[in-house]
Amino acid sequence: LCMRLIVSTKQVADFFGVTSRSLQRWAAHGCPKVGYGRWDLKQVFAWWQDNIEREDDNSLAEVKRKYWQSKAAIEQIKAKQLRGTLIAKSKMINDMAKMVQALINALTIYEDRLPPQLEGKTKIEMRKIIHEENKILRKNLIAR
Repeated sequence: LCMRLIVSTKQVADFFGVTSRSLQRWAAHGCPKVGYGRWDLKQVFAWWQDNIEREDDNSLAEVKRKYWQSKAAIEQIKAKQLRGTLIAKSKMINDMAKMVQALINALTIYEDRLPPQLEGKTKIEMRKIIHEENKILRKNLIAR
């Protein structure tokens, strides 16, 4: 013969370390209740094992899995930094800004260099001169 252990909401909440509001949510999800403010602790414990304890274990396992995945990702980044295959974002932005500035400067020089070279030339000759100037520009930009 199994005896029932009828306890109050506060006693159940204290036993499981939850609030009475949590118990109301549990009841809404099928946790057995004897009556208003009265619970059979054995039945609640059995329900908790089937519904909450397993969920907590899975949630903890998922949190641990995500934690270790994040740690692994961080270690991969550190390894790339040590190998020199990873460039800091700030360095990349700074290098790109320098390259854009060099391009702007080189294109500005075109304004003074090209007109005298192009004066009186045919379209084909102009195209060839511009092509050569562009090769010089590319070579200088790549050398930076």
